[in-house]
Amino acid sequence: VVRDQSVRQVISDEDLAELLAGLTEMLERAAPRESRIHRAAANALIALDVHETMISNLKSTTESFMEHLKLPTHTERETALEGMLLQVKRNAHTLGEIAKQDANHVDTLIMAGTLQAIIPVLHLGSDYGKGFLGHSEVTVTTALAFVHAEKEACQVLGNLASHANSRAEHQKQAAEAGAIGCLIGLLN
Repeated sequence: VVRDQSVRQVISDEDLAELLAGLTEMLERAAPRESRIHRAAANALIALDVHETMISNLKSTTESFMEHLKLPTHTERETALEGMLLQVKRNAHTLGEIAKQDANHVDTLIMAGTLQAIIPVLHLGSDYGKGFLGHSEVTVTTALAFVHAEKEACQVLGNLASHANSRAEHQKQAAEAGAIGCLIGLLN
């Protein structure tokens, strides 16, 4: 729908941003967790191709992670990383919620490259975080930001690999994409 120019002409960028924010919030906050509201919000986000933007955001964020570690002061690095990790957490959480709603959404997310986008998130703490987190001035907020981003990435993997329709196939794809080694690394 977002790519359909006839629809895009009637929806302003501001309205679209507000709609997407509202749908994402509905997906995160509506109760009970498996309600029709969740399913409707997930369906709308898939129809609007929001998952593709979130996947793209995850990829670009993890790819630019090293650049932010090169910022001149520790405070600048920490501020930038906290913001990046919060964005990773939010995108991963929303993708995980979408995956929980429908097996067809899982197929759509996997075909869109969610595995390739989410697995590098599992490396953030081990590849970059340990040296950074060893710094004496690191706040608890930054340390927890790494943990929360990794937790959401694990949740997405679990949701993608657990739907009954293509469980074996999705588990194999996750393993081939390197998920097993990352998960073992998190346990260490």
